[in-house]
Amino acid sequence: MNSSYHRDQQVEATVEQVLPFGVFVRLADSTPAYIRRRELDLDPHTAPETVVKEGETISATVISLAEGGRHMELSRRAVLPDPWPEFARRIHTGDVVQGQVTHLSAAGVFVRLAPGVSGFVSLVELAPWHVEKPEDLLWVGDDIKAVVTRLDPDAKKIRLSNYLKTQEFM
Repeated sequence: MNSSYHRDQQVEATVEQVLPFGVFVRLADSTPAYIRRRELDLDPHTAPETVVKEGETISATVISLAEGGRHMELSRRAVLPDPWPEFARRIHTGDVVQGQVTHLSAAGVFVRLAPGVSGFVSLVELAPWHVEKPEDLLWVGDDIKAVVTRLDPDAKKIRLSNYLKTQEFM
């Protein structure tokens, strides 16, 4: 049935069922497909029910064909506009930005600055004092302010510092 589809093909699909972990959709020729939560929006943590509704027709891209009894997988995120050009036009090195901590690693923290745009604060840039582990200072979900120290829109990378006047920025 879905031999007429190929990877990276843009398709229209009707949302049939919205679940906490993704949505089931049906293509115009009745081919069933699935969109994982992380592929629904630029922000992979957005709840599916806030992005789409049952009965809604959406655009998506085929990311994997149906094989071994599995549904074809689609990505709605792949057809959304890239947020980086607009972000890079508005934000520059030295600007203070606000975001939410999304992930802690041994090397530092990742901060969501806008849908589809995250920056990184290295461990040494978290505070003017020595920080052993990021969780000694921040947790996932914390809102922080930081200074943009490096912006590379081509590589889609932003380095941040929470070091300067740390008490003001936290």
